[in-house]
Amino acid sequence: MTNAFLKQDLRTLINSHLFCVDNLSDAEIRERLNRDGPPVGYEGQHILGYHWFAYPNAADGLYRKALARVNMFGDLVVGSGEETCLVCIKHGRLSVTRQVGKDVVSVHDKRLLVLP
Repeated sequence: MTNAFLKQDLRTLINSHLFCVDNLSDAEIRERLNRDGPPVGYEGQHILGYHWFAYPNAADGLYRKALARVNMFGDLVVGSGEETCLVCIKHGRLSVTRQVGKDVVSVHDKRLLVLP
C-alpha cells in the first residue's frame, strides 16, 4: 500500500464519521442540536457501538459531531484495525488523530453531548 492510498483511506474515514458546520450563530447551533435530536450529557451510562457525539462551540460559531465508539480507555474512536483514529478537539473543533495526546476526547468530557 502506498502512502497516498493510506491518506485517501484516512480522508474517507474522516469524512464518513465527522459532520461539521461552521460559522453558525449560537441560536443556529441550538437549532441544529434540536433538529438532530435532544442531546444529553454523558452521565456514566454504558455506551456500546457507534453513537453521534456533538461538540457545539458557540463561542467560535462551530458545530461538529462525530460518529464514534468508546474504546476500553474511555476515548472516542472511529474505524478499526490499522484505520483506527482517536477523536480529538483541536482549535475548538472535533477532528481525528492517530496520535495519543491531551486533546483526545474522553467520553466523560463535559463539553460533549450524546445524540440519540
